[in-house]
Amino acid sequence: MVNGTLQLYQKKQILFAACLLLGNILVGYSLGWALPVLGKLLDKDQTPLDDVITDYEASWVASAQLIGVLIGLIISGYLSNVIGRKPSAIVMALTSLFGFTMLAVASNVSWMYAGRAVNGCGSTGIQLLNAIYIGEFASPNLRGIFMSLTGVFHTLGVLLVYAAGPYVTLKVVSYIYIGIALIHISACGYIVPESPVFYVTKGKEDDAKRIFRELGRSKDIDTELKAMMETYKEDYADRKWSQLFTIKSNRMALLITVTLFILNQAGGIMSVLFFSTMLFKNVASSIDPDVATILLGVTQFAGSIVTPVFINRCGRRILLLVSSICCSLFLAMLGAYFYLESIKHPSILCIRWMPLVALISFLFFFCIGINVIPMVLISEMFRPNVRSLGSAMTLICGCSVGLLSTSTFNFLAVTFGNYTPFWIFAAVNLFGFFFTLLVVPETKGKSLMEIEIMMRSGKHEPSL
Repeated sequence: MVNGTLQLYQKKQILFAACLLLGNILVGYSLGWALPVLGKLLDKDQTPLDDVITDYEASWVASAQLIGVLIGLIISGYLSNVIGRKPSAIVMALTSLFGFTMLAVASNVSWMYAGRAVNGCGSTGIQLLNAIYIGEFASPNLRGIFMSLTGVFHTLGVLLVYAAGPYVTLKVVSYIYIGIALIHISACGYIVPESPVFYVTKGKEDDAKRIFRELGRSKDIDTELKAMMETYKEDYADRKWSQLFTIKSNRMALLITVTLFILNQAGGIMSVLFFSTMLFKNVASSIDPDVATILLGVTQFAGSIVTPVFINRCGRRILLLVSSICCSLFLAMLGAYFYLESIKHPSILCIRWMPLVALISFLFFFCIGINVIPMVLISEMFRPNVRSLGSAMTLICGCSVGLLSTSTFNFLAVTFGNYTPFWIFAAVNLFGFFFTLLVVPETKGKSLMEIEIMMRSGKHEPSL
């Protein structure tokens, strides 16, 4: 009977998680869209637009999504506390769908700008809400696996657009996204329940109990749910944003998650991906550019698969530590190669393989930890009444630093040499290793209430 009940709650929660994780495919597809598509917009024989766009316009088509990112974070964080996690997820998915519909019917570059911005708003909202949503409904022994699967489905979306983009028309690329989005919206609307934590924040204990039963978590009603209702009763009467800073557990959560997301973005992932096309051309000219693009997607997907397998065995911290130190090592190797090339060292002829190996290795180890674990922690560490706000603030800080990192890459490379930004990125990841080692606690197997108590008491000294 116990085993049967266990299997039943697992099946229920896996179904709900799968419906939500379709949204992470959309996020990855959206982020990877520019790499295989911009070439079509620059080709007069393939572009669906009235005129071929310029290189300057192409850069804006690629980056217009960032305009919608900050808006999406603010809107989704606010809506999730007002109308609930489920309605907010559907609203942001519809926004994302509308953005790609604009791309499908676009006849000029202005529509492209608008479509990318609207889609950026929606897809970023999906990413944030899934982190909150999944973290709140999943049982402690499943939460880490489900959250790490967000990275798997994200990279699956990237791989899908990398694989399809070069070989189909721009309209078909958009139609693929629209089809997945319609399935995702329908699944969320008809299958997924509201988060029980949202009902707790509204003081609706009976509704929260109903959702706990629907999730197969009846045994947690008299433990975790009861503790939530008692512990947060006073907090919900005062929902000021200042609680992010005045309550110790929230301060610690903000310090840890903001730092990890800044390190995530400042560690060079976006710059390395942008630089990878040139790297393949210079170092691996025998590889077809379209095949090289798919190789990047396969590498990221392979790395992301490792996390769900080991996250409940090794814990969050071990994966972060391994990911950070390995990323630092391979970025340092990239920097060393470009330094030797800049001084025309004779050994460069013997190590032409190094940039390609270092790039692929960096992407693999980035995806097993740094890419996913901060999102896992963001779903676990904040108190429910400020979880949306804290998550939005964390992602805004990370995205802002990512934009700064990407925009300064060329300046650093031209002014101080190609090797300089890679060594800076290596140093950032090395700092991330020590920050994780000394500050980040282990949350493996703990309920949200146990994590909150650990953060509040300050007794969260990390140990290997």
